[in-house]
Amino acid sequence: MEERAVLFLKIRDGYSFNEDLASRVRKSIERDCSFKHVPEVVLEVKDIPYNLTGKRTEVIVKKIINNFPHSIITVRNPESLQYYYNIPELQGFY
Repeated sequence: MEERAVLFLKIRDGYSFNEDLASRVRKSIERDCSFKHVPEVVLEVKDIPYNLTGKRTEVIVKKIINNFPHSIITVRNPESLQYYYNIPELQGFY
């Protein structure tokens, strides 16, 4: 199964998301990590979901954006998951 990297950014109050910011983030990742880590898609979200121990719940987000079954029982802030359903920029990739 082919995968692509997607990066979700929660922007601090007083700052705004734009393509310039996304470009700078991509360049920083390429410089500090490698080209294979550069996200194909960079999107703004209002909140990031965390599990009960305070870690980001990347697996649940991946399941949501790929329309796979998932459980929210271990999510500390389940209301944050609403931002990951039916994202137009992620539709049609299989």
